[in-house]
Amino acid sequence: MSNKYDRQIDIINTLSNGLRTTYLVLACEFGVSIKTIKKDINELSLHFPIITYVGKHGGVEINKGYIINGFIMKTQYVYLIISALHILRSSINDPDIDILLKLLSK
Repeated sequence: MSNKYDRQIDIINTLSNGLRTTYLVLACEFGVSIKTIKKDINELSLHFPIITYVGKHGGVEINKGYIINGFIMKTQYVYLIISALHILRSSINDPDIDILLKLLSK
């Protein structure tokens, strides 16, 4: 996994399938410790309706019926788009390209 941000996007994508999973399964899937997954879930819970359960049948899931509103993009794709926009800007003079670059660079 390249970085925390990308891992957290992948965790949200995994949870958004509507199925409950466990910290252990997520830790194995992403090659990190359970402690790291718990930290990620705690941070993600500030922005997404994540529910955690304790006990024998415990786990973690996104509140059923929740739909991610907006678009989440991995860092590598943002960099590719920014590079393409820089190449495009050198070929054509369009002020919208500069606006897009400012938005993506935030």
